Amino acid sequence: MSLKAILSALASLMCLLFFIHPLSVVNAATAPPNVTNSSTLDSILSEYSGLKPKVMALAQDIREARKNGQGIESGKILLVRREVSEFVKQLRRYDKAYLRAAKGVKTYPDREKILRLFHASDAIYRLLEAETRSTDFQMLGVKYEDMWKQADAALAGDQAVDR
Repeated sequence: MSLKAILSALASLMCLLFFIHPLSVVNAATAPPNVTNSSTLDSILSEYSGLKPKVMALAQDIREARKNGQGIESGKILLVRREVSEFVKQLRRYDKAYLRAAKGVKTYPDREKILRLFHASDAIYRLLEAETRSTDFQMLGVKYEDMWKQADAALAGDQAVDR
């Protein structure tokens, strides 16, 4: 084979690749290779549905403990916060995969649902943080009350203060 024939075959192959490559990009924009639209979104929504009652039950437990003047185990709170964190990571991976596949469009059909789930996750974080701080402040208040009682008892023992 002559050099001219090889160059001609190479040029026609490059032309063919030039026309085929944009078609593969269009297919990738509609469905990323490692994420299937319905099953992943369905699993995300079902995970959120399972997470919601856990968070509400924990918030209720914290409030009941506060009413009774007790603290709550921080381990429970940390476990639920970890679950919420894992859920947010899953949302970010899903969103990133579809935005990358959209190639500059900055949107895809289910983006609105995903953004609402991000908003709900942020609200869950804020709820848990507010309830945790309230419990921490309550425990701190009890500690200061005990310190005050000890100081008051020490003053009561000192007769010079009472005169």
